[in-house]
Amino acid sequence: MPGLVFLRRRWNVGSDDFVLPGIFLFLLHTVWAVLVVLVLSSESLWRAEDCVVLLRVHQGVFLGMLGVAMALELGIALVAARGTILDTRPREKIHLLLYARLVLFILELIWLVLGVVWLVQFYADCPVDSNRVLVLGLIVGNGCVLTSLLITILISYDATGRSWVELKKNQISAESRSGSVRHHSGVLRAYQDTWEKRCRLLFCSVSPSDSTANCFPDLAELLTDFFCDLDVVPSDVVAGLILLRKMQKSQRQRDSQEVGNETPKLVALDEPEESAQFRSVVHFMKFALGAYGWPMYVITHSACDTCRLCSKLRCSCCRRVPPSTSSAVLEDTSCLECNVAALRAQVEVGQVEVVFATYHVGIGQTAFFVALDFDRRAVVLSIRGTLSMADVLTDLNADAAPLPLHPPRDDWLAHKGMVQAAVYVRDKIKEEGILARAFDPSKGTDGFDLVVVGHSLGAGTAALVAILLREEYPDLRCYAYSPPGGLLSLTAAQYSKEFTISVVVGKDLVPRIGLRQMESLRADLIKAIKFSSDPKWRTLTGGMAFCCAPRPQEDEEASLDPEAVIMSETAHPTDSSIVLTLHQPLYLPGKIIHVVRKQQNEEGQIKKKSPKYEAFWTENTDFQRVLISPVMFKDHLADTVLEALEKVASDFLSSKPCESTSDLCTLAATN
Repeated sequence: MPGLVFLRRRWNVGSDDFVLPGIFLFLLHTVWAVLVVLVLSSESLWRAEDCVVLLRVHQGVFLGMLGVAMALELGIALVAARGTILDTRPREKIHLLLYARLVLFILELIWLVLGVVWLVQFYADCPVDSNRVLVLGLIVGNGCVLTSLLITILISYDATGRSWVELKKNQISAESRSGSVRHHSGVLRAYQDTWEKRCRLLFCSVSPSDSTANCFPDLAELLTDFFCDLDVVPSDVVAGLILLRKMQKSQRQRDSQEVGNETPKLVALDEPEESAQFRSVVHFMKFALGAYGWPMYVITHSACDTCRLCSKLRCSCCRRVPPSTSSAVLEDTSCLECNVAALRAQVEVGQVEVVFATYHVGIGQTAFFVALDFDRRAVVLSIRGTLSMADVLTDLNADAAPLPLHPPRDDWLAHKGMVQAAVYVRDKIKEEGILARAFDPSKGTDGFDLVVVGHSLGAGTAALVAILLREEYPDLRCYAYSPPGGLLSLTAAQYSKEFTISVVVGKDLVPRIGLRQMESLRADLIKAIKFSSDPKWRTLTGGMAFCCAPRPQEDEEASLDPEAVIMSETAHPTDSSIVLTLHQPLYLPGKIIHVVRKQQNEEGQIKKKSPKYEAFWTENTDFQRVLISPVMFKDHLADTVLEALEKVASDFLSSKPCESTSDLCTLAATN
């Protein structure tokens, strides 16, 4: 940190990223040098035949190149190990060594070609005895190393590198970036165009449409805003996460030792009302899981269950399937209707009838289904989470946008991409008359309640759909499982508490992430890096081994509140003229159940045996900080959420008599 400027452009590596590669190449070339010496010391390599002379010259020059390469690589490793992550002055001459190594790299490529030519012409006939196999190994091995170096260079290539250098030369001020000058800046425009090209390449599988054309420029502008001020490379981020995790662990240890800390309220599973409510939370999670179709079914079920699912498939391509008045399936991923079969298998939790299912996806358009749950007397609208590149684009369109309400509320803002998805779902069910078909007096479902559920992207969309439909269906309920943290403005989130329950498991990343949280994380990472006195290589190796204890100075800084870090550390530590942007804070919807693990060892690691869980009521503002943990991605998986909810019930029942919690006893018996 900052990124290395080499060949008049910025690269995705720092000057301190060459320690381990330099040492590895030095040791490898040392072994090769020994092998080349053994080859040259062989008597068969000192004959007068032309092929032997050519090979002797080739290997002699190669030995000299190895010697120079070893000296350069050792020098690069030693220079790269100097200083700390931010203190680059001891490493400022490393580019001279890299230029020399680049020249040697080109010479090695030429010599590799000459070695291949020798192999083609003389390998079979040249009288070099057993040394020919060793020579072949050296040439092939050298080719593999040079190829890996070339791949590494390509990976480290930053398409915005030249624009970055120009951007730094111009040093656009914060006022010009937020005002009209920004739009006239050719350098910043080129930087943004490069991000747009990256996005189009990454999401090339998404079919082009009007929404796609509008999405990429917005996403490129968002990424430009976030990254143009942040001169870090990927290894800096990894090192920062390791340091931040240590700071957070130290902070949690101090918080646990402080007396008088407020403890969250446990979900009272021994009370009939909350017990029935929690049972509904577990029950409708199965509908949220079913929206994912066959991919989730294959992941969460055994091979035998998957084979039994095949018997439920039907081919709609080979024969006409007569239209049904009670159900409709649109745009399934295959003519065998795998998603529909998996959906029906997933929601077999009683007497359930699927009324409508669509698996069409696009930017701001997500899959969903509507089913009748006769046991719960509910019409269930279940919205799918992220499962395609188009869904990812919807997730990334994270700016705050007003909810389309009548009358409008200026202070009710929400995640822009999910607002588009919610409007799509609302308009779709109205255009198709899906809910009118579901609330059918002939079936006796006209008195059913409307329940909206979803997981991840589906949870955020479900919470917004519930707000949009609340006026027409005042008794609706919404269950949002692992919703995104940057979803609703505080006033809208408070309003949704009347009918929405959100579920968060452990240290799940998604409910703690949004634009504001990302800016907080960025500031925390910079803060952790700034107060680290260790070189990056030591931080990375120590983090991998989990054996580097945080320094006292780092512990002291770890007690700072992330919000205070954002407000006080508004400048990049290496450039006081760069100001970090602040977005509108958005929060989780509804009342929140936080499911946490009870069993932990002394280091806070999850034990190998199955952990126990308990559920707490928490506030919407409690998830404004990203917690770095090995399980922050696993805790977001839909099957993990369902397992944790069921474990809460079973762990509670293991310590309570069944007669006092009849609802949960029924739940445990069905599971």
